[in-house]
Amino acid sequence: MTEEQQEAIEQKAIDMGWSPEESFRGDADKFVDAKTFVERGEGYIPFLKKDLKQMSGKLEDARSEVAGLKGDIKELGEYHKKTADREFKRAEAEFKKEVKTLKGKLREAAKSEDITEFDQVESELEVLEQNKPEKPVETSTKTDTQPQGPHPDFPAWLADNPWFTEKPRLAAYATQVERELAAKNPDLVGRPMMDEITKEIKGAFPEVFENPNRQEANTVDPGGNPPPGGNNKKHIFANLPDEAKQQYERFSKKIGWESFTKEQYCKEYEWED
Repeated sequence: MTEEQQEAIEQKAIDMGWSPEESFRGDADKFVDAKTFVERGEGYIPFLKKDLKQMSGKLEDARSEVAGLKGDIKELGEYHKKTADREFKRAEAEFKKEVKTLKGKLREAAKSEDITEFDQVESELEVLEQNKPEKPVETSTKTDTQPQGPHPDFPAWLADNPWFTEKPRLAAYATQVERELAAKNPDLVGRPMMDEITKEIKGAFPEVFENPNRQEANTVDPGGNPPPGGNNKKHIFANLPDEAKQQYERFSKKIGWESFTKEQYCKEYEWED
């Protein structure tokens, strides 16, 4: 080997992390020359490339899971928004009906000059106004022009917290917790933020983590009929439109929705009659 070749090998070894013997600070028995160091290093490269490929694949899988989860959360959010809107309209109609009734009584009391009745009805109106139904707050979702990938700490955290992809309700709650934490402490990011979210979730849903194999409660029979005693036998799962049935089936397949029964879905569904 020429001196020029030797210098080239030594330079390549130095670039790979090798140190000449005079500056080597490790165990003297473990020192190897530049040529040996390069040969060993190049032998590791295929394994490193393989590991890197596997890690990249896992990261892509995690990104796909997050993308799918966002779709689930969006659908669930739209469903609950519609439910909240329906409940508000019902409460508002009942409120207006009560106001109309009390105003009628107020006029009657005024005509008959019944001061006691007038004051009583007026007090009832004030209490009713104080408990006026509030319209659900609509939150706008800002769309990023350049979507960002997950935080570098996310794949490792996701591996430690499989509930995030298995339980949509917990994931949706976690998203809200993340927003609140970020608003309170903008410097809290990465794994510390994620661990704090985990702590909040376990505190809010202890039963999920204490007994992950718990069985579905409050179920209905396979045909979709609610237990005896229902108020409206027409409002049963079998009478739902196909689209509504398909939506429930998508929800019920999510492990975090065990307690969301067909009976409850039928109760919350906006029937046409």
